[in-house]
Amino acid sequence: MLVKYKLGYRTKVHVIRLREFPLNISVLEVYEKLIKENRHKELLGQIPKIQLIRLLSILKDLINGQSLEECLRINAELECISPNEDLNKADDETLERKKLVMEETFERNRVRPTDPDFEYDIAVDFPQQVETSGWDSDFSDF
Repeated sequence: MLVKYKLGYRTKVHVIRLREFPLNISVLEVYEKLIKENRHKELLGQIPKIQLIRLLSILKDLINGQSLEECLRINAELECISPNEDLNKADDETLERKKLVMEETFERNRVRPTDPDFEYDIAVDFPQQVETSGWDSDFSDF
């Protein structure tokens, strides 16, 4: 794996060797293992987690024999969040990737107090449409 970055006016390339990429463990475990290595900790700590996980996932799929187009399609599906999707049924790796996408979207849309269009106290009127339910309308049990 190559990490290319700029340091001042110079462009540097750092080679990270992934010896015998483990196919029997999840991408999240490979990510944690890479981050914990003292040799690459500082450099990889500056790269967004979602970006590294995406790269490792594509690499793992390519090693398993899938085409690049298939790998990219699978990653695009994992990073697409549908409001109708039941995340309770997702596996740990899928859930973690969905959480990272949601966190990235939240941070991108968040309005901070230092932003020029920040308003402190916004009053919002919600419609007073009250729904009744059968379970809370009968007071004869008391």
